[in-house]
Amino acid sequence: MFQQLFSIRTSDPNLANRGRLLKVAALISLLAAVAFLPITSYGDASLISTFSMMVVALIIFAMAHYGYITLGGVLLIAAHMVTIVSSTPAEELAGHSPGMAFIIPILVAGLVLGATAVLITGVAAMAALITVILIDQVTWGAETWINILLLIISSGLVWLIIRLQERSAAFARRQAEEAHAAHKELQQREQALVAANEELKSSNAQLEALLGLVRELEIPVIPLLEGVLVVPLVGHLDTRRVDQINHRVLDAVYEQRARTVIIDITGISIIDTAVAQRIEQLAQSIQLLGARVMLTGIKADIAQTIIDLGLNFSTIRTAGRLQDGVAAVLGEMGRHN
Repeated sequence: MFQQLFSIRTSDPNLANRGRLLKVAALISLLAAVAFLPITSYGDASLISTFSMMVVALIIFAMAHYGYITLGGVLLIAAHMVTIVSSTPAEELAGHSPGMAFIIPILVAGLVLGATAVLITGVAAMAALITVILIDQVTWGAETWINILLLIISSGLVWLIIRLQERSAAFARRQAEEAHAAHKELQQREQALVAANEELKSSNAQLEALLGLVRELEIPVIPLLEGVLVVPLVGHLDTRRVDQINHRVLDAVYEQRARTVIIDITGISIIDTAVAQRIEQLAQSIQLLGARVMLTGIKADIAQTIIDLGLNFSTIRTAGRLQDGVAAVLGEMGRHN
């Protein structure tokens, strides 16, 4: 119930805070008028002012509820000014501290309307005080000048406090806006990073597929006939590539239960010691899996290299050209059949 009583119909948080302050000020003004009612005399001008303040306070409370904050604040300040001037004799205004009497509308102006409204209300209060003194021809005394000075000082102090509060609130709002902007930018960067990461993953997957295709093309194992595999080696052979050839060929021999493997090295121009030894080891591994090995495409310089290295290719059948090797394998298969 308390929350509903002080609710403001607006989506602006700053305006909602000002509206709640205006409701509090209107409610205090209403209670003050009700408390002042028993000590007023029937037919007295102060009684009319008291009833008017009660009505105005209720109207301003309703205006604040519906979001008319600025208009309601101006109306409440004017109502207090009129009540002070109409219900207080000029002699009392001049002889007592008017700063205490006018401090209420000045505070309302500061809390609801801002620092600028404090200066305007202070000037209006001073003008009202001087006007009443001049109209009623009240004698100017030391107390009058002191009261005017107190009014100026009180207005200045309220202005300073409200001004500092406004600057602090503005600084806090800027900090909050900067933090919100930084958070939003961070979220955008995070989303960009996520998108870039997903794109990178997709690119990596495509690259892996491409590399797999390259490896397939780089180390082809061609099933020529049932139980016969052809492995054409092309390009430069280094240790890494020979290792990859070994793994792929041995897997193919095991999976396809090959009986004959033709390794063609026609497309290889240079074979060094390490590569020749790896080819020999590959042939021995194939033989351990139960398949025969035929090496084709041996050139004169490569044959000389093999002899100079002292490699044992006695268990490996050889042929000068790939066509000769294929023909020899086909002939053997025909004799067996």
